[in-house]
Amino acid sequence: MDELINFLRACLDEAADRETRRFKDTWRYGDPCLELGEPFTLTDVEAKRRILALHSYPTGHSCSITDDTGHVLNYADVAPDDACTTLRLLALPYASRSDYREEWRP
Repeated sequence: MDELINFLRACLDEAADRETRRFKDTWRYGDPCLELGEPFTLTDVEAKRRILALHSYPTGHSCSITDDTGHVLNYADVAPDDACTTLRLLALPYASRSDYREEWRP
């Protein structure tokens, strides 16, 4: 699971950096349509980082998982080296990246 969490952190860091650059450029050149405040993407990245933190305990955690038959098991004990369905779903939008692993697919 460490590889999946590291992958997600890298993806989120890239998204935050990209949005920060875009936001700074928008303010530099002016955009009357831009609302004041933090862009949605940065708020989204921060929320996902918090989800990762909740799933990063070295002793594992309880979460929903999908078994081999496709049934969802709620409040299952997830070992530290396993990836729960939540983390797999967070990684799914990045499936087109070359460093995405098929075993992470939910």
